[in-house]
Amino acid sequence: LRLLAGITEADLAGEQPVTLAHSPTRFGRVSMHLEPLDAHKGWRLQFRRESGPAPGRIHLPAILGRHCKFSEMAGAENLQEKNAVLVTPGATSWEAIWKSA
Repeated sequence: LRLLAGITEADLAGEQPVTLAHSPTRFGRVSMHLEPLDAHKGWRLQFRRESGPAPGRIHLPAILGRHCKFSEMAGAENLQEKNAVLVTPGATSWEAIWKSA
C-alpha cells in the first residue's frame, strides 16, 4: 500500500489540508488527513484503516515535497529504507510527521 506517492510540491504549496474519508481498498476502507504544521514547519498525516486484511507493506515517502523530511511516527513502528518509510502493516491507526529541513 503506497501512501502519498503521487503528491507533489505543487500540491503542498497552498498549505491546505487534504482529507480522504473511508476510501475503499482491498485492505478495507482507508481514511487519511494530511495537514500543515504551524508556521510552515512541515506536515502531519493521520491514517486509519478499517477492518480488512493487512497489506503486505505500507510505504510512505521519506521526503514530502522538496524540503520536508520524515521525522517521527506515533501508533506504529517504522523503518526507513532509502527514499521510503515502511510502516508496520498490521497497524490500523497512526500518525506520521515530516518537518522542514
